[in-house]
Amino acid sequence: MYLKSKSMSKKIIGSIILLINSIVLTTVCITGCGTTKLEDFSYSIENNVVIIKGYLGNDTNIIIPDKIEGSKVTTIGEEAFVDNDVIETIEIPDSVTTLEEAAIHHCENLSAITMSDSLFNTYIDENGEFSYTIYGCPNLYINGVLMDAKYGRNKPRVLKQD
Repeated sequence: MYLKSKSMSKKIIGSIILLINSIVLTTVCITGCGTTKLEDFSYSIENNVVIIKGYLGNDTNIIIPDKIEGSKVTTIGEEAFVDNDVIETIEIPDSVTTLEEAAIHHCENLSAITMSDSLFNTYIDENGEFSYTIYGCPNLYINGVLMDAKYGRNKPRVLKQD
């Protein structure tokens, strides 16, 4: 009888722990899992496309939406993400086809940017150097490639893919 009781107690305790974990994870996701608040972006809509002009929030992990007000986000504008020490990661959607000059720079804690391979390859020259759209972010990886902190150049030279 004692063994059955002990086994039953372990099962009950295990179930309670799983329930608590589910509640905690659900609460975390409700308060900020997966998306960045739309009101944290400044943007303009021109000819039915969106240009991200800036970021006003304080999230560490930014996910740029692919659409805003029903229009496709296609451009990260000049100095949209600048001098921000809070941002750690930026996820750029496949809908973005243009990074304006100095779109992302001097974000000291920015460690990773993900973007489509097409967008990445657009801004890598034949010497494997990234254009001056993203620079001045120490220890930055773009699509898994370590960039030179001072100039925004790849440490491992990447040739433009055709």
